[in-house]
Amino acid sequence: MNRTFTFGIVGGYGATGRVVVSELRKSCEGKILIGGRDLAKGTALAKELGNGVSAAHLDVLDGCLLDEFCSQCSIIVNCAGPVMVLQDRVARLLIEDDLTRTGASVDCPL
Repeated sequence: MNRTFTFGIVGGYGATGRVVVSELRKSCEGKILIGGRDLAKGTALAKELGNGVSAAHLDVLDGCLLDEFCSQCSIIVNCAGPVMVLQDRVARLLIEDDLTRTGASVDCPL
């Protein structure tokens, strides 16, 4: 079975997110969606990395935007911060949705 995955990187253009996006781009097949409050920064990184990478506006504190972002993804990686402010918002949303978007198995040697 040939299945396409979309990796959603919350906070994808920050210090940690940028490394995650870069390594996924080098190591895995699949699309990458960079999420963050500054769409221009996400778009700039997506253009730098090329095909298969795109960006979306995302504010983790906005439940509707967070749900919309996550609904476009097969796998979510949360790199957003600061943790003291955001805590477990992304994880709670996925748990409420029965983790249906995180149950994929991908061959990705990170």
